Formats: sequence, structure tokens, C-alpha cells
Amino acid sequence: MLAHRIPIHFDADPKKVILLYLDPGESERLPRFANFTRQLSEQEAVSLHQQTMSLFGHRHRYFNEIMLEHADRGLKELNNGTVLNEKQKLVFGSYLSKEYSVEAAALFNPSIVPHPDQTNLAPGETRFVLTLRSVGEGHISSIGFMEGIIDANQHIRFT
Repeated sequence: MLAHRIPIHFDADPKKVILLYLDPGESERLPRFANFTRQLSEQEAVSLHQQTMSLFGHRHRYFNEIMLEHADRGLKELNNGTVLNEKQKLVFGSYLSKEYSVEAAALFNPSIVPHPDQTNLAPGETRFVLTLRSVGEGHISSIGFMEGIIDANQHIRFT
């Protein structure tokens, strides 16, 4: 079989980000964040949260839930009885969150196999699944999946 390179290039997708807990470590940052958010009025907390939502919320499903989880984790680590209302928790959680780009460092090792669903195709077409190894910040590796169709003339389109 003769193999030849085709003009398809994969670029990292900056929209592929996830939210991770940002561990403040053994510093004074955690108490400082908690004290700052505890002193916010309801309106100040709402305003800060709306700013954060406008910048990041559209990229993440369950954004508020994740912020609240991160806030609860931070309060548990703080372990000093700090009580925050929900809006303050959303702000506190944002200080304890970071976006992680799953494709920031590299995309490589593509692999392609026929898709199990070959219905509704034109003659000579084959639906396929392509996997790519993605390496993000800190060189954490993950696998990404894409679907596409190759036709009888070896033209590829991704679906």
C-alpha cells in the first residue's frame, strides 16, 4: 500500500479547556481570599461573579456548580469556621480555579479506524473515528476523538 501525506493539519483548539482546582499551597493566600470574599457585600459579590461569568462561563458547563465545589474544598482546607453566602462562595471558588488547556502543548499520534455506524453514506464513502493524543500544560496527556468521512477520491471531511 502506498501512503502519502494529505494537506490536513490539526491545530490546538483554545476552546478545549477545563476548570481545575487551584491549590493555593502552604501560603497565606487561602485565608486572604476567604477574608476578602467574606467582607464583600451581596452586590459586590454579584458584580464580581458576573464579571467572571462573562469572561469564562460560556466555555464551561456547570460553571457555578464547579465554583461552589472549589469554594467548599477551600473552606474545608481552611478549617477555621469561615461562613460565606452563595454569592461570596462563587467569588471565593473563582479564586481557587484555573483553566487548563488540554491541547496546549501538542497534538500527535493520530489513529484512524472505521466507525461502527456506516449508515446514510454515499457510495464509496467510509465514516471513521480519529483519535489524537493531546498534551496540555504540565504535559498531562489525554485522548481526543473526532469523526469524519472519507470518500472514494480520498477527500476527507470532519463531521
